[in-house]
Amino acid sequence: MDAIDPRPGPGQRLLHEIRSYALIVLYLTVCFGAIQLYKAALLTEESIHYAGYGFAIAKALVLGKFLMLGEAMNADRRVDGEPLLRGVLRSSWLLMLILFVLTVIEELVVGAIHGRHPGRVFAEHVDGGRWAEFLAYCLLLWLILLPYLGLKHLAKTLGPDAFREVLRGRR
Repeated sequence: MDAIDPRPGPGQRLLHEIRSYALIVLYLTVCFGAIQLYKAALLTEESIHYAGYGFAIAKALVLGKFLMLGEAMNADRRVDGEPLLRGVLRSSWLLMLILFVLTVIEELVVGAIHGRHPGRVFAEHVDGGRWAEFLAYCLLLWLILLPYLGLKHLAKTLGPDAFREVLRGRR
């Protein structure tokens, strides 16, 4: 008797990973695009021209990959029996911490590419007042992660078929 292997093959897993990455990047691009639009509107009031929309896409691509790495490390895993809200809050803080560390590393690498010493990169953020911007960025990132992880945890709790039915408005 032939046993059916329920695990997806490499091609199916790759397609799933690509689809997941594309959805994460799309979601992050919309979120970061809205932030960039707001920043441009504020700077326009001060007669400063700003068009950093390419930043939204680039940041979404990078952070999307970081999120995929965090998920591969099971950073968004809910503990069995843990309430949904607690699991979402814990996962979002953990992923935000991972993204924070990876963003610091990214800043250091970009600084190194431009020939700046790591101490100078940190000094630019602290002395230049960019630390407040960086903290605001982390808070916004956490707020962006909450609905993403909330839906993800809800889908795991309900199961993929039931979750799709709920999204379509069927019970």
